[in-house]
Amino acid sequence: MNESQNVHSDSSVHKGKTILVVDDVEIVVEMLEVVLSHMGYKTASAHGGAEGLRLFKQFKPDGVITDIGMPEMNGYQLVREIRATGTTIPIIMVTGYSMFDDVERSLLAGADAHMTKPIDPRDLLDLLNDLLLKPPSELEQLRSSQSEQHGSSTAQRNENKEMKKPWKLFKKKTIPKRHI
Repeated sequence: MNESQNVHSDSSVHKGKTILVVDDVEIVVEMLEVVLSHMGYKTASAHGGAEGLRLFKQFKPDGVITDIGMPEMNGYQLVREIRATGTTIPIIMVTGYSMFDDVERSLLAGADAHMTKPIDPRDLLDLLNDLLLKPPSELEQLRSSQSEQHGSSTAQRNENKEMKKPWKLFKKKTIPKRHI
């Protein structure tokens, strides 16, 4: 195991639960590892989407916390790849960017929740604990209803021809291709 694949644990209630942390910013990974391990979680960490996907397959974590904006493979792509394996584990997406459609895109990719940095550790832990307590069938149902709800708003926005053109121009000028 190399440095980016650290595994931490503690002896509290969450002993045995492994959370995969994926972020290209080292200090964010370290902060999340400290918070999670303090609460008794084991952590596996990756510094990019491709490495995160490899560790997901290797460790079979109980949950994933991933950044959105990363080089090589962004968080949306990572979540879609993870969901393509058929897993129902909770996935939380975090970002330092606040694009108006990040929440929608996170949910459509297959995430269960979305948070904007800076992250309040208590809020993150409450959310993670809540998601981990839900049975897989309830998570699936939640994801399905969120996808339907957000999918219909995307369809409505796309049907509005007046919105299409400015949105395309906005994306072209403000969002690097690796984030789309």
